[in-house]
Amino acid sequence: MAVKFRIAIIDPSQILRAGLETSLSQISGKFQILWSFSSLSHYSSFADEIDPDIIIVNPALFDPSGAETIKSILSNTEDTRIIAFSYTHTSDILIRQFDSVISIYDTPAEIALKIEKTAGSLSSDSDKKYQKQSGHPESYDLSDRELEVLVSVAKGCTNKEIAGIHNISVHTVISHRKNIVRKTGIKSVSGLTVYALLNGLIEQ
Repeated sequence: MAVKFRIAIIDPSQILRAGLETSLSQISGKFQILWSFSSLSHYSSFADEIDPDIIIVNPALFDPSGAETIKSILSNTEDTRIIAFSYTHTSDILIRQFDSVISIYDTPAEIALKIEKTAGSLSSDSDKKYQKQSGHPESYDLSDRELEVLVSVAKGCTNKEIAGIHNISVHTVISHRKNIVRKTGIKSVSGLTVYALLNGLIEQ
């Protein structure tokens, strides 16, 4: 099973969000545009329930002085790649905080290529972690419930969906996921998906 990178888009313009989503879906099969938000507050209200590998966001939504780091504003994104979707002037202080920058003036092919390069670095980070690990995940003392949650995460379920599947609260799901990250050292969804594949927890 080819790993697809899960993408969230944050931009006030519904037209631009839809255009970007359409362009990427037509050009590359490597991306899943799963979430679309009109503002940072809209994103924040769902931050605990989603796990994007990549966030594409309008940098104009942030303080141009860079007083607050982008990672601190976009919670739960320690290992998420954040790409600026720029169509107005953005301060150098702010733009340097992004992993990559795409422009409204880029062609769809150029945008896809830039995102693929950024996604490639994410995949590379995950691969390096796996090269240091071996054996079944039980060697990390994952409980039966944590293994079940891990499989659900690898299958692309949100925290809310996982809670419903296993009849537990979202808070409990988040707690299990923190334990999984602590025990395996893997924080990204794409990384956990590859981990589950390598250890035979899900079929290819």
